[in-house]
Amino acid sequence: VKDDGVGMPLEKLNTLREDINNPSKNLKISGHHFALKNIARQLHLYFQNDYRFTIDSWPDIGTTVVISFPIKEESSCVQLDDCR
Repeated sequence: VKDDGVGMPLEKLNTLREDINNPSKNLKISGHHFALKNIARQLHLYFQNDYRFTIDSWPDIGTTVVISFPIKEESSCVQLDDCR
């Protein structure tokens, strides 16, 4: 996902990156970027370390967020209707 918003300064970006790269840390209920931190935690719970979540941002240019993870096949599906 890419936007052309206000972006964020490097210090704030580095703090956010530290938080999303350490998803097992306790999340603060309040604070900035709670949703992004929660997404990182959920990805970590489901995929362990088999995912990528990166954020790049430039002041007055915008922010880019990339999330990638492997496709997990459901082996318990016998028919298509069983997979819904």
